[in-house]
Amino acid sequence: MKPTDMITTIEEAKKFLNDNFEEGTNCPCCTQNVKQYKVKLTGGMASVLIKFYKEREKGWLHPIKDFKTINGDYAKLRHWGLLRKNENNTDPSVKASGLWAITIAGISFIEGDCLVPEKVKLFNNQFYGYSGEQITIRQALGNKFNYEELMNS
Repeated sequence: MKPTDMITTIEEAKKFLNDNFEEGTNCPCCTQNVKQYKVKLTGGMASVLIKFYKEREKGWLHPIKDFKTINGDYAKLRHWGLLRKNENNTDPSVKASGLWAITIAGISFIEGDCLVPEKVKLFNNQFYGYSGEQITIRQALGNKFNYEELMNS
């Protein structure tokens, strides 16, 4: 008998998931894969951060329109405290403003005045802490995205 066979209530399922999401498991209710990932600060993310740094005098920027980014990895930089999202959305036809700005910590990181953890622990796009060594912007620029590493973390 598997441990999930003994789960009979939602509260038991929640406890099971809470106890096992770091290593990864399947939800006993819906069988969806549930796992916390250690997401690395990659060179692509660091490059976008540098673009924000170079244009910081402009204030709020739209990464897709201003920098022609092709994915949303830049948004993960908020978990390191390096970018912040503009929460003031005045257009009801869109979900978010799409505007972001570099933080003081982001400027310090680019200028070499501070280090950041190499990875953040994320589950369901929620921050659960840091992992790995402290790294510089130059080290981050050398980090390549590695699917196998992410899935096995």
